Amino acid sequence: MDTHFIWRRLLPTTLVVVFIVYLIQGLSPLRINSDSAIYLHMARSAWLGNGFTVLGGHVHLPSGYPAVLALLHAIGLATPFVFVSLNSIFLICGSLVFYRLFRRKYCLKQVEGLCLILMTFFCFVSLKNAVLTMSDTMYFFVSSLALFGLHSTKGSQRGRWGTVVLSLILVSEAIWVRTVGIALIPPVIFAVLTSNGQFNVKKFLKNKKALGFCFVLTLVVFV
Repeated sequence: MDTHFIWRRLLPTTLVVVFIVYLIQGLSPLRINSDSAIYLHMARSAWLGNGFTVLGGHVHLPSGYPAVLALLHAIGLATPFVFVSLNSIFLICGSLVFYRLFRRKYCLKQVEGLCLILMTFFCFVSLKNAVLTMSDTMYFFVSSLALFGLHSTKGSQRGRWGTVVLSLILVSEAIWVRTVGIALIPPVIFAVLTSNGQFNVKKFLKNKKALGFCFVLTLVVFV
């Protein structure tokens, strides 16, 4: 009997079962903590037209995730099941993007990649944040797309710059969701500096577009 074949059948089935269990948690009452309560207050304030504030005062949390909550409220889908389902979808989509990225970058086998996804779902942080109105799973998904885009910066010069710009847009979205998204900016700069996986100082200094792009990006980060 082919043991490898059994694992290829067993792991996807287990992943589907685990995902369904995540969705079932949405049938329970909404769970909140201090940060998730702030997100809900921000979403309600924005829906009322008062901006992303809490009791009329500004907060330190970005407004990306509350904007999604406000949209769900506006279309009548602001329920615990939808919140948990959306977090679960963000989690599995981000995991699949990283699965694809690691298979391309590190030649990960299918079984190993599926094990990686299951480990992500069994992680305590994933279990906790999937049932809360928190931005972690949304950030996980957006950042995975940004990193996958940076990994795809190959081919013609125009294609590389187009991919970098698209990744930069995704990075800005990640920062809009969570401030820690600033950590994605160094990979963008690294992708600009490298050519075919190598960094050529002389070639970079002669590339006025790359120099200008890095200068503008540094200025934006500073601001």
